[in-house]
Amino acid sequence: MTVDDLTGAVVDRGLALSTRERRLVLAAGDATSWFVAVIIGTLLRYEFVWPLPHLSGVLATAALAAALQLVAGTASALYRGHWRVSSFDEVAAIGATWIAVLVALLLVNLIDRRSVPESAPIIGGVVAILSMMALRYLG
Repeated sequence: MTVDDLTGAVVDRGLALSTRERRLVLAAGDATSWFVAVIIGTLLRYEFVWPLPHLSGVLATAALAAALQLVAGTASALYRGHWRVSSFDEVAAIGATWIAVLVALLLVNLIDRRSVPESAPIIGGVVAILSMMALRYLG
């Protein structure tokens, strides 16, 4: 049995994701991107000092960013299959949800007496948008 035979066997068994499953994977990937990105942004701000000051605040902000992404993405029809994956329309929707989440994080951070440094959501936002776009490009 060759590698091509094994690859064909996997395709023949129908292990490809349905549209709904793919949208769920993208939603989970986007939320995870924000969660990890806020932590990375905070680590970069503190020059990789571990443990992070106010670790509970960082984790709470990361969880909030993930939840905001899911809410904004659902509200903008990003995860409802309205657009084709990786199309220009979907990229525009990703950009709109990204801006909404970033602005919301900055406002919450100002109201919440800075649970993370103000630069962390900005740095994390750049990491998040890059990873969300890469997820669609590679997927």
